[in-house]
Amino acid sequence: MTRMTRLIQLGTAVTLSLQAQQQYGITRYAGAACPGDGTNILSWSLSRAFPSRIIPGLTAGTFYMTFQASVFRVDARGNVTRVAGTCVGGNSGDGLSALSAQLGFTLDIALDSGGNLLIADSANGVVRKVTTTGLISTVAGTGIAGNSGNGGSSTSARITPNAIVADSNGGFYILQRNTAVVRYVSATGGIRSVVTGLSNPQGIASDTAGNLYISDQTSTGLGGNIRKVDLHGTITNIAVDRPGAIVTDATGSVYFVETLSKKIRKIDASGTISVVVSGGLDDAQSLSFDSAGNLLVSNGGVASTRIARVDAQGNVSTFGGSGVGNYYSSNGGSALNAQLSAPGVLGTDGAGNLYIIDAGRIMKIGPSGTNTVIAAGLTYTPGAVDSSGNVYMGDSANSRVVKIDGSGNLTTFAGSGTAGFSGDGGAATS
Repeated sequence: MTRMTRLIQLGTAVTLSLQAQQQYGITRYAGAACPGDGTNILSWSLSRAFPSRIIPGLTAGTFYMTFQASVFRVDARGNVTRVAGTCVGGNSGDGLSALSAQLGFTLDIALDSGGNLLIADSANGVVRKVTTTGLISTVAGTGIAGNSGNGGSSTSARITPNAIVADSNGGFYILQRNTAVVRYVSATGGIRSVVTGLSNPQGIASDTAGNLYISDQTSTGLGGNIRKVDLHGTITNIAVDRPGAIVTDATGSVYFVETLSKKIRKIDASGTISVVVSGGLDDAQSLSFDSAGNLLVSNGGVASTRIARVDAQGNVSTFGGSGVGNYYSSNGGSALNAQLSAPGVLGTDGAGNLYIIDAGRIMKIGPSGTNTVIAAGLTYTPGAVDSSGNVYMGDSANSRVVKIDGSGNLTTFAGSGTAGFSGDGGAATS
C-alpha cells in the first residue's frame, strides 16, 4: 500500500509525492514546484517560461541560467543543479544559503572576478551576490526600485537593475532601462552613474580589454546603435537596426540580436558586420558563450521555445526544450523530433522513463528517446509519477485526484467528488 502526501502549491497545480506506508492518508504541505537537481535540461518544458539569461560557467561546457525566480547551473551533460532561489518569488534570505532565499524577477546574472554569482533582481530593485560557498547577500539596492544614491553606498541607493556586467576589479555595471543610464558599483561598495543620455537601452556586455558595449534602440524602436564605451569614457556609435540582447566573445567581437529581422549579427574588431544566424529563432531573449566557444541563445518565441546552441560554423541545434511549440506529433518516434504544444514534465519512473503532459495527452519517453502516448483527451491538472509508472493528476472539475496506470486505465485515487476541505487523517477517497 502507499501513503499519499498532498502538495498544495501556491498558484500552481496540485502535485503528489508517494512513499511507502500501510494505508492512505492526507497531509497538507505548502511549497513550490522547482525542477529537481540531476534532471536533464532536455527534459524540461520551456514553453510556459523561458530562461531570461544564460551565462557560461567556470568549467568547460557548463552554464548558468535564470528560470522561475531561481538560478540553475547546467553541466556539460545537461544535468541541472539549482544554486539560488526557491522558485517562489520574494526577497529574503540574506546571510543564509542561497537555496533557501527568495528572488524576484531575475533578468540577468553574471560571475564576478572571484567566481561569485551576481543576480540582478529588477522586481525587488536589488543586486544579490551568491558566494562560492553558497551564501547570499544584497550588494546593491534598498529593495525599492528607483534611481538615486549616486556617490553613496550601493546598498543605500535605489536601483532598477535590468542587466549586469562584472569587471576584472571586483565591481560591476548595472543597466537601468527605465532611466536610460548605466551605473557602476565598485568593489568597495560605492555607486555612480557612468553613462547617461541613452535612448532605449536593451543590454550591456564587456570585452577582455574592459570596454563596455550597450545595445541602444531609438525611442521609436525602429533603429539604434551599438555604443562602445572605452576605459576613458569615450563613446563610439555603430548604427544598427533595433538591437536587443548583446554579448562579446574572447576575441572582442560583439554579437547582438536584431529584433526586427530576428537575426543574430556579429561586429568584429575591424567594425565589419556579418550575419551569424538568419533564421529559426523567432524571439531571442539572451545571448552567451559557453567555455567551448558555442553561442547559447535563450529563445522565447511561441513557435520555437528552446535553448539553442550555435557552433563556430553557424550550425544551430537544440540544447534544451522541445524546440517547437503550438503543435504536436503523432505517437512513436524520437522524442527530439516530437512537436509539442505546451509540454509539462510530470516526472520519471523507476525504469528511467520520462512522462510529460501536452495537449491533453500523457507521453512516455523511454531511455532510448522513443515517445509513446499512453493517454489522450485529458483535461486534468498536471501531477506526478510514481516509481511504477502510474500517473497522478488533479481533476478540479470533479474535486478529486485520478490515477492513470501504464495501460491508460483511470481510477479515482483521492477525493469524494464534492468540493471542500476536510478529512485529514482519514481515507483519501473520503
